[in-house]
Amino acid sequence: MIESKVHIFKFEELKVWQKAVIFAENVIKIIDEIDTPRKHFRLVEQLESASTSVAMNIAEGKGRQTTKEFLITYETQPILWA
Repeated sequence: MIESKVHIFKFEELKVWQKAVIFAENVIKIIDEIDTPRKHFRLVEQLESASTSVAMNIAEGKGRQTTKEFLITYETQPILWA
């Protein structure tokens, strides 16, 4: 049985991660400017959570031990590589 090679790189160097962080920062800046009634607070929390999830998922995927495991992490997220 052949084991996959360990994929060594810094996820911070990935353009997609860098763009995801910039996107999240922009969304959070906009959210901070929103003056919303309490009934919409959960929606604002969801926007913040969704905007940061891409960068966090990439960082989590970097924790995978092999190239194969790393690539499997992103098979369900093809939009990241478009």
